[in-house]
Amino acid sequence: MGISWVGTYITPDNAFSKSVEFAPIIIFLFMFKSMVATIDYYFFMMGKNFNDMIWDRVFNEN
Repeated sequence: MGISWVGTYITPDNAFSKSVEFAPIIIFLFMFKSMVATIDYYFFMMGKNFNDMIWDRVFNEN
């Protein structure tokens, strides 16, 4: 969550905050969602076991 706060504060919001009252909250929620999705994707890919035995197996099971 700290990374999302940092991302929120380094994002320029000058033009956006003039027209939208809750611009920092919207930017924070977008940053938080982006960080969670990136971390989830990383851990999902780390859990895959792609090695030669899987690719060379006789039975092609899903």
